[in-house]
Amino acid sequence: FLNRFREGIRYPAIEMDLERGVVGREDDLRRLRAEMKRSRKFSEPSRGAIVWGEGGWGKSTLARYYANRTQRSYGGGLWGSAASRADAMEALVGFGAAAFDIPARGEGVPLSFEQHVKPVLQKISAARQRLLFIFDNVEDLEDIRDLLPHGRKIDLILTTRTSKQVPGFYLHEIETLPVEDMASPAVSLLLQEAGASGQSSRKPAFELAKEVGGMPL
Repeated sequence: FLNRFREGIRYPAIEMDLERGVVGREDDLRRLRAEMKRSRKFSEPSRGAIVWGEGGWGKSTLARYYANRTQRSYGGGLWGSAASRADAMEALVGFGAAAFDIPARGEGVPLSFEQHVKPVLQKISAARQRLLFIFDNVEDLEDIRDLLPHGRKIDLILTTRTSKQVPGFYLHEIETLPVEDMASPAVSLLLQEAGASGQSSRKPAFELAKEVGGMPL
């Protein structure tokens, strides 16, 4: 993200440059953008979208795609792993140090919600520019509920395999790419990932894409 200096705070950027093009997720991106915008009308303190689906189906890719395409709408934010509660806490503590100069905890000091995370959340809630927080690979939504940033300028995306409805969040189900013919997105993605080109590669790629059900390899 481009960092914008406002309110005396320089928020950290999320590096969301896409190494390769995103194939077949344009409709998903349009839906997600609409869901994120509508979620701002919810009355819950934490709002946004939950992108869910099976492993390897492109949840993280879609979140990155959204961040890349909407970066000018945000002053900064955070991409952090939420595979465990400790991972999410560490990500927030790192954000607090970068954005608010909150001192890092001393060596050997146990990570504490009250001492290390809560002060960061309090400062985030007072943000006057829009920020995006993406928590990737959430294993247990309930385990990180109290870690979710909140505030009228805060947008959240959670990626998870769990289709659990959470107040304030739209559920965005992601599915495998369609494999209808040799021009299907799943075939194009397979060719891109394999570094192959040319019409002669499309038929074997089509057969392989059908075998794996449209999943990226």
